[in-house]
Amino acid sequence: MQRLEQARQINGFVSQYRTLFPQDTMPASCQSLLRWASAVANSLLAEVSPARLALALDKYQLMDDATKIDSWVKVTGE
Repeated sequence: MQRLEQARQINGFVSQYRTLFPQDTMPASCQSLLRWASAVANSLLAEVSPARLALALDKYQLMDDATKIDSWVKVTGE
């Protein structure tokens, strides 16, 4: 969840910055920063893709029928 939130925040920053400051008026260093930030966000999203998440869930058998999800995830607000 943290990675998804981080990616959302980074993508929001990039989007808002591009809206506020048109790319054709932006210095090359700022454009490089935005490309880098977008790459970081994409990397975070790749870490939690269904394929990568399934590998971890399957490796530790976290979602098998016999496993209680509450045994490995602390659920608050109950």
